[in-house]
Formats: sequence, structure tokens, C-alpha cells
Amino acid sequence: MNINELNELNEIKPIEDYIRVEHLSDEDDRTLLYGYDCERNTWHTYLKDSIFYHVVYDSKGLILRRENYGFEIKFLNNIIPNKRLYPECCDFEFCKLLKEKGVHLPFTTWSNKEYNVYYGKTIE
Repeated sequence: MNINELNELNEIKPIEDYIRVEHLSDEDDRTLLYGYDCERNTWHTYLKDSIFYHVVYDSKGLILRRENYGFEIKFLNNIIPNKRLYPECCDFEFCKLLKEKGVHLPFTTWSNKEYNVYYGKTIE
């Protein structure tokens, strides 16, 4: 390494591994991500009353994991299922923020679905 390379390394800013509600231009209640994992559990990340929530539940509706992230989601890969996301049920603005932070979004094939505010089970 030379001095110029060292200076270049020192200028690199760390990737922020979080998203805050204030990063969204649209803070309306809605599903942000909706998909499933290899065990066929459903993953639903959503916004309600300017709070981020994440819930994972099985085919019987039994909640396996629930998170109230508040105004900020840290460790973004923790909300991405290890199998697929339904693109027609995910929020464009939120997905764009994830992509800008280097998060891989494993979308399945597009299928037309009627719009819903929430596509999955919520914590309440």
C-alpha cells in the first residue's frame, strides 16, 4: 500500500446499516416487505403510526418472531427472508433505500395482486 491508497482508505465512509422513518418521504401506514423463508414462514415488515414493525409467523398463523423497531431499523439483513420477497407486496421507496445500502432483495416472479395497506399479519 502507498500513502495515497492509505489516504483513500481513510476517506471511505462506513455504510449505514439502518433506516429511519425520517428517511421515507411517505410515512403512511403500509407493508414495506412481505415474503417467506425456506421453512415457508411468512415475513412481514410494516410501518404503523410511524413505527417499524416486523413479524414472522407460520402457516397456522402462530407468531414466531415479533419486533417493534421504533423509528429505526438496524441490521437491515435481519428483516430479509432467506427465500423470497413478493415484489408486488413490497414498498418501492423502502426497497430502494435497502438497495442503496447494499441489501440483496430476493424477489420472486411478479404476479398481479390487488393493493392492500397490509399484506400480512400485524402484531396488534
